[in-house]
Order: sequence, then structure tokens, then C-alpha cells
Amino acid sequence: NAEYMGKTELPENDSVVQGETICIGSALGTTTSYVDRSIKATARYGYAVSAVNSIGEGDVSSIVEVSAAAGVPSKPLNPSLVQATTDSATVEWIPPHHNGLDVSFFVLQLSDTRHPFQTVFQGPDTRYTIESLIAGKQYNVRVQAHNPKGGSPFSDTLTFRTLPSVPGPPVPPTVVTVHPTAVKLKWDAPISDGGSPVTGYRIDMTTSLDDENSNETVFDGTSTTLRFTRLTPNCTFHFCVFARNESGWSQPSAWVAVTTPPLQPPATPEMSQEIKLSKVHTDGTKENILAQATVSWNQPHSSTNPPTAFHIFVNGQKVSESAPARQTATVSVKWRSECSESDSDFTITIGVCAVNESGQSPQSSATVTCPNIPRPSATPTESEKQLVLRAREGSGNKGSRKAPEEASRIIKLPNRKSWGVKRREIEKGIACLVLAVLLYVAFLYKPLK
Repeated sequence: NAEYMGKTELPENDSVVQGETICIGSALGTTTSYVDRSIKATARYGYAVSAVNSIGEGDVSSIVEVSAAAGVPSKPLNPSLVQATTDSATVEWIPPHHNGLDVSFFVLQLSDTRHPFQTVFQGPDTRYTIESLIAGKQYNVRVQAHNPKGGSPFSDTLTFRTLPSVPGPPVPPTVVTVHPTAVKLKWDAPISDGGSPVTGYRIDMTTSLDDENSNETVFDGTSTTLRFTRLTPNCTFHFCVFARNESGWSQPSAWVAVTTPPLQPPATPEMSQEIKLSKVHTDGTKENILAQATVSWNQPHSSTNPPTAFHIFVNGQKVSESAPARQTATVSVKWRSECSESDSDFTITIGVCAVNESGQSPQSSATVTCPNIPRPSATPTESEKQLVLRAREGSGNKGSRKAPEEASRIIKLPNRKSWGVKRREIEKGIACLVLAVLLYVAFLYKPLK
């Protein structure tokens, strides 16, 4: 059998020492090569070989010296988090195997959800504090070791999150509209939420930036818009906004100055020309006609002097008042009934104007034609005249008892033939009937005397 001997690390004085048996060849002795995969980088090795047969071992060959080449460092272990604050984090790591050459320096890289890895540290230390971080945000770090042969593979990633803080100051509010007594503001969320979602906002107002005691909180909620209506015309007010999260309130935004314009009467509302009449009827005297008129209008075009109410007029006289948000109203109207159906209809003018603290606008008006319902005539009707005539004729015929029946029949005929007979006509007819009966009774009892 062929046996290969030797393989040992050479000492510093280059003396050769006996190694270990590293391979037994085949019985035929044909193996004449060997690959050693266990040597260390930068170490010096010596190799020798001897042959063995059935009689014994032959002489050892001369020593062959070998020096292994160095490589880049091994992959570092994962870095670990030592401490995290609202704006910094301290990490550390363990140096990897150097593979023949000492590690010269380390490279630490950082990334977040929006940015790729970037180098934040390069040096020989194995601990580093990363500063200028955003509170409550998630980050990733990895480390790489370097020697003269190059850089190792990067370590696995360490993920950590900084502690949350109060939000950053919001952007100053923007003025959307301004009126003599009101202003509408809007604002955006702060650039930094402090690592915790914003849960609300606060608006402070003051009339003097030099007097902190004049600050007044006018809004506290979740909306990002505000319409504030307790302003004074022709004055300057200052507004700022705060943001809030689970850690507390932010610093205020910059102040925004708002100057309200002087108050003026509102513009004229535009009234609809269509007026609807309903519940048309006469009153108890039959001399007046009553109805309900429904009118509508549009808000005035000018938004700088908004109305606080609307006034409704009928033929120049104020009859009703409407809230500023409403654009319709129903008012009672009255006109005099004419004597007959042939009389012309009556015309009524209805107007509306806008009102605020400074005065009222000109009226916007429309007319409506009111139908005529004839009232009963004061003169006796033809049927009443016939009734009286028959009663008188009956009084001259002493043997006749048909006068009341005739009077009753005659008074009922107009009711069947004329739909225009009103209550007053019926009352007059009844009065005539009673008169006829009395005359008839007087006629019957006259011979007895």
C-alpha cells in the first residue's frame, strides 16, 4: 500500500516536524495526487511523501513548502440594537473571522421605507449611534467587514423603530374666504407626525401677538377646515394651528393675519316670478278672499356681505321674516271680493329683500293675479221676488191652503238650478218662507173674527 505522510504547519524557524498520515492509497499504488481543503489562510505548510510496500516503508521525500493565500472577511453576524430614542439609535456588532488578514474597518448602512441603503458609518469601531432620525419611524441597518483583500458579504438586516414624539408644527392655515363677520380656514397635516398618527387639531386666535393672554382657542377637533363666525367687521385677527398625537400637542404653526372687510348691506336676492296660490277661500263676511302664497328666491350673488335674514313684503308692507339659510316662504294674502263673476281679477305684488346688521338690500318683487269669487248681491233674487208675490196672491184666496207649499217649492228651485246661490240667499229664502206662512195663518183666522 502507498501511504502519504507529512503535512504540518512549519514553525517560524523552518524546521521540519513529522506530520500525520493523511491518505492511504490503493494497493496498486497508483494514487499520486492529493487536494488539501483544510488549510488556513496565510499559514505556511510543508508536505512530504513516502512509499510503503509489504517489506516496509521507504525513505521520506524532501519537504515541499506551501503558503496559503488570504481572503476577504467572513459575513458578519446580525447587528443588535443597544438603545433607541425619538431621534437616534445605537447598534453594535461582533467582528467576523478575518480569513488570514485582520479587519481594517466596518461599513454600516441604513435604509427606511422610502429610501434605499446608504452608508452612515465607516471605521474600526464595532458600535455606532445613528442620529437625526425621525421619531416613531421604522429603519433597517446592516454591516460589512473590510480587510486589504476587500469587503465581506453584508450581514442580515436588523429592523428597529424609533420612539414616537409629538408632531412637528403644522403648515400655517390658509384663508379660503373672509367676510365682515366670518372667515373660513383650511390646513394640512404636519410634515412629521412624530411617529404616531395625528388625532386632532387646535386653532388659536388672537387680536394682539404681543399679548399672550388674548389667545383664545376657537376650534378643537379632527377636521382640517374651520368656518369661524364671531368676528368684527374691519378688524385684524391672527390664527395659528396645533397638531396632536398620543404623545401630546405640537408647537404652533406660524400666525396668519386675517383682516375683515367693513360690513355693507347684502346684495338683492333674485326672486322667482312664479308665485303659487293655495287654500283660496272667502272669509265669514264674504267680502274678502284669503289664500296662501308660496314664494322663492336665490341667495344674493355677493358673498362678502352675507344676509342674516330675509324680509317678505305684500303690496309694500312687511308680513314675514325668513332665516338666512332658507330660500322659500309661505305668506297669507287677502283681497276684496267683487260683486259679480264678470269683475276683473285682483293683482298683488310680493317682494323679498336681504337683511344684515348694516341694512337691507333693494327688494326683488313679482306679481300674482288673484281670482275673483263674487260675493252675494244685496238686492232680492228673482226667486225671492216670486215667493213674495205668490204669498200675496194666496192671501187673497181665502179657501186656498197651497200658498205655503208653493212658497216652499219656489224657494227650492233656485237651489237646484243655480250653483251660485250662497248661504245668504238661502237665509233670505227661509225668511220669505216664514213670512208667507205667517200671512197664510193670518188669512185662515181672519173669518173667525
